[in-house]
Amino acid sequence: MNPTGGTQDYQGSAAFVGDPKVVMTAGHCASAGTSGRINTKFLFIRSAWSSIFGWVGQKVSFSHCAVPDEWSVNGNYAYDYAFLQAHERSEADWLGLDCRPQNSGIPCISVGYPQNYGNANDMHAVRGTADYDIEGIDRMPQNPFSHGCSGGPWIIYWSNQYAPDNNRAISLNSFGIAGYPGVWGPRFDGRTFDLFRATRDYQPPSAGDLHSAAGG
Repeated sequence: MNPTGGTQDYQGSAAFVGDPKVVMTAGHCASAGTSGRINTKFLFIRSAWSSIFGWVGQKVSFSHCAVPDEWSVNGNYAYDYAFLQAHERSEADWLGLDCRPQNSGIPCISVGYPQNYGNANDMHAVRGTADYDIEGIDRMPQNPFSHGCSGGPWIIYWSNQYAPDNNRAISLNSFGIAGYPGVWGPRFDGRTFDLFRATRDYQPPSAGDLHSAAGG
């Protein structure tokens, strides 16, 4: 991603979630979380891996980005997520989106492109549990990932076999705290699903224009 008006590119993690044309990432990958301003320059590479020829994978552009007001204006980490409507459909499958509160405390897998594993050039995964920490935020204490993993989903019922309940995102990599093991993430709820649904159903004003919006 590249902040609007910026000259430096930044890298994070993301995934198709809930729909073949909706991508989820961390809110701080889409907005600094202070002024309400939302970035407009994004490129997602599905199943990306770094080669001598550059990044390889399905390249995806976007028509719409939505971030909760609680993050884009107030920087509240309980709402550190964003959804983007893609121009291109996923050429593979996509994760489910599970926003039920009882998901805290159950086993899950975190995936992403952390700097401290493979220099953020390859996807990595780690098993752990999404443990309740504070209001609206869960912690995966077994997660050793550093920056670069932000936006990577926490997935329950991980499987390479299709079933309606398999492979559902319940949170994402948001932040770490120096001196404390683990990674923290927002606990998805009904407002998360509402923002996802609004992103999925958004009708762009014209082809090729990326529209950004905060969401209540």
